[in-house]
Amino acid sequence: MKNALYIFRRDIKRILKNKVALIVIGGVCIIPSLYAWFNIAANMDPYANTDKIKVAIVNNDTEVTESGISVNAGKEIVDNLKENKKLDWQFVEEEVGIDGVKSGKYYAAIVIQEDFSKSLLSITSGDTNEPSLIYYVNEKKNAIAPKITSTGATTIQEQINENFSSVAAKSVSDIVKESALSIYDDVETTKDNLNTSLKNVSEDFESYSKNIQDLQQSANSTKQEIDGILASIDKITTFINSGNQALDSADNIIKKTNEASGQLSTDIFNTSTENMNYLNDIYTTTSASINRQIDKTMTVNNKIKTQIDLLSNVLANNKAILEELQKENEQNNGKFDTAIKNLQDKNQEITNTINTLSEKQQLFTQVIEKLETSDKNLGKLIDDCNNRLAELGKVISENVTNGISPNANKLLSLIGKMQGTLNAAPETLNLSKSVLKETQNALDDAIIAFSNAENLVNSIKTNLDDMTQDLSVLESSKVFKNLVSLENIDADSIGNFIESPVEVQTTALYPVKNYGSAMTPFYTNLALWVGGIVLVSVIKLEVDTDEELIGVKPSESYMGRLMLLIVLAAFQGFIATAGDIWLLGAQCEIPSLFILSGIICSIVFTNIIFALAITFKHIGKALCVLFIILQIPGGAGTYPIEMTPAFFRTIHPLLPFSYGISAMREAIAGLYAGTYTYDVMKLAIFIPISLVIGLHLRPLLININNLFDKKLSESGLMISENNTLIRKTNHADLLIKALKNDQEITTEFRKRKENFERTYKTKIKRGLFLLCALPLIFLNLMLFIPAKLTCLILWIISMILTATYLIVIEYINNKLTVESELQDMTSDEIIEQLREED
Repeated sequence: MKNALYIFRRDIKRILKNKVALIVIGGVCIIPSLYAWFNIAANMDPYANTDKIKVAIVNNDTEVTESGISVNAGKEIVDNLKENKKLDWQFVEEEVGIDGVKSGKYYAAIVIQEDFSKSLLSITSGDTNEPSLIYYVNEKKNAIAPKITSTGATTIQEQINENFSSVAAKSVSDIVKESALSIYDDVETTKDNLNTSLKNVSEDFESYSKNIQDLQQSANSTKQEIDGILASIDKITTFINSGNQALDSADNIIKKTNEASGQLSTDIFNTSTENMNYLNDIYTTTSASINRQIDKTMTVNNKIKTQIDLLSNVLANNKAILEELQKENEQNNGKFDTAIKNLQDKNQEITNTINTLSEKQQLFTQVIEKLETSDKNLGKLIDDCNNRLAELGKVISENVTNGISPNANKLLSLIGKMQGTLNAAPETLNLSKSVLKETQNALDDAIIAFSNAENLVNSIKTNLDDMTQDLSVLESSKVFKNLVSLENIDADSIGNFIESPVEVQTTALYPVKNYGSAMTPFYTNLALWVGGIVLVSVIKLEVDTDEELIGVKPSESYMGRLMLLIVLAAFQGFIATAGDIWLLGAQCEIPSLFILSGIICSIVFTNIIFALAITFKHIGKALCVLFIILQIPGGAGTYPIEMTPAFFRTIHPLLPFSYGISAMREAIAGLYAGTYTYDVMKLAIFIPISLVIGLHLRPLLININNLFDKKLSESGLMISENNTLIRKTNHADLLIKALKNDQEITTEFRKRKENFERTYKTKIKRGLFLLCALPLIFLNLMLFIPAKLTCLILWIISMILTATYLIVIEYINNKLTVESELQDMTSDEIIEQLREED
């Protein structure tokens, strides 16, 4: 380290003694800072100057009126933009605006079409047509300006949406306010109508209930009458059976004796007379009962018809009430859903009852017809019996006194007819009994139906009473009060709310006051890397020797020159960061940490650049430029790393910019946990990596670098440096080999040299061909495949590898040439050469 410190002190003295060198070094320390300062100052708050960007506005819109709403959106947009100072709005004709964008006079143009307002109001007709703006932009003029003008177009769109929403909401609120008053009046009218209808229907149901009770009493009375008729029919049947027995006795009497003809005549005549009177009495009673039954049945039938008509009217009224209730229900958020459902169910029950009563009415009509038929048949039967009895009495009175024998056959014939008439009577009587029993069954069903109808009527009446009560409560309900309160609605407040229904409260964590302060870490890191490249370009990389610098090692020369570069780099970092804070006024929460991070970044960057430049010479310097190219997008200094391609997301953790920028951001906006310390420690890792390259890899490439510098110096144009100490040691080894003068080694060497020389030119041509062909190959690939970034990286790597290949070939050729020259030297010349190198 003694030689290293000597080199460092000597370099400092040389700079301080030479004023020109001191000025140059001062410039080297300051110029990179200027790069950062000018960029930061230029971008300190660029969006504050957007009012200088000219944007043409063309208004072709006309006023439109639809559904009582008048809109001239184009005029409102123009009026609002005249108050808007975010951009330099130019209000021109369409042709002027479009030509201005083409010529570059305007950055963009926005055309409001002639049907813009009409399209806005198309929503009121149901045939919606979305309004649109035509946006023209000159993307050739500037890369950022289209983004700014696009923001202006978006602002206009949002402004239109907000204004339209506000106007629409205000109009709707006015309509709701008017509708609330109308609905209130309609509700009152509907309520009164419903109350009246419900009252009428309720009265009808009370009358209907009384009629049902009368029908039930009539039905019970009719059943009792039918029981009496059935008893009379049983008596007639008994009489017929008795008559048949009497006729049988008369037949026997006629056959057995003629002596008692007088007494027989008297008995038969008396019996016939009594039977005729008895039959007439029964018929009179039965016929009267049947007629009464027919009248009552007709009365019941008529009442059933009346009830059917009444129920039909009730059903019609219920349907009307249902319609009113459904309208009322829609205005009261379903308050009457249950009542409506119950009334619909009751209507269905009424319909079923009407159908049942209609069936009973048809049955009673049939019963009436059958009773009338039975009455006629019974009358005919009684008339036939009376006629036969009268004829029998006449025959007996005329002929019995003259003796039975002459007229016996005639009498027997007459008795036979009489028996035939009586035998036919039971069938008619049985038919009448069957009809009467059917009537009784029908009456039983009717009584049940009447009872069900009465229950149904009472249930419906109860529901109607509940509806009446609900209507009374409606007026005091919350829904009704809310409805009435709509008449006091504030349309302007509603419009303002719809225009901006959500207020976003932004809380900035680690706030940064402007764009320039946010970009300071990126531009400062970039300037410090450029400063490192400037240092290794201005200051010699190789250390020259003097009388006091004897036996210096490559590592000592490396560290001696590195110490100078580190001091200058620290000055660069301090000047750049201090100027950011106090000259430009960039935001910085912790200035000391910001300056410290700048010094650390500059030292780390200089270590990397110096190691690459001294180890790989001009190729190393090219690698330093390549690194800065990769770090601009890969360091996440401008855009979030997540927005960059996958390649840069992959190399992001491997780049020093990533940690340098992050550390400076911590100092500018505020610290979070141990992020600053973490970033500084990550930066420090690059220092030992650089030392490994400079101290261990560099000696292995000394000969190649010497050859490279020699060839560059031969051009007379390129800057080159010679490491004389290393080269002398290398020549000494070659001289000792030549001094041995081993014939076998010499022969082998000459053979190897001849083989190499035969292919040397071909290898050089191949390398040169690759240098020319590879760019063309990758350029074509970039035109046809999407992975352009990958092709670019491979292109750069291939160029470095090809250049390395040519350098190695040239190094081998140079080494063989030197060895060949030494082989031709005499022993004295070799010893003299060794003395010179010592």
